[in-house]
Amino acid sequence: MSKVTFRDLFDAELLQKEAEEKGSSQPAIRGDLFLREPLPIDVESLDSAIVCFVSLSCASCIDLLPELNTFADSYEGTFILVSSGTEEENNDLIQHFQFSFPVLTMSKEERLQKYASSTTPYAYFLEDGYIINTAVVDSTGELNELIGRVEKNEA
Repeated sequence: MSKVTFRDLFDAELLQKEAEEKGSSQPAIRGDLFLREPLPIDVESLDSAIVCFVSLSCASCIDLLPELNTFADSYEGTFILVSSGTEEENNDLIQHFQFSFPVLTMSKEERLQKYASSTTPYAYFLEDGYIINTAVVDSTGELNELIGRVEKNEA
């Protein structure tokens, strides 16, 4: 029988291997490390980040797109949009809406397999790579609720 050290219990590579063996059929929850399927952007190195998944075949997602620049500009962390569109479609989105934040491409099938998220628009609020909150976000008001920011109503 091999001896397991305390350090081995928290080895990131070992935890990643165990997560892969379990499969990612379960959605990520609050407190999970967002390393289950790393993105091209190292979210663990960011103090605060929102990863928002959208589908270009989803009416709510399409309605949300024009509002994202204003939200991202007022958000102090890093906003990352992950779209089901092709690279070309996503480049068109960036140009049309003049997005100043990263837009990544991920198919619906890949999103389902890696994140078990079947609903869009869906967002993860992360701090230091850990999931603080998750929610379906149909508006910037719901994005603000996700991060605990209260919108000011002007009369």
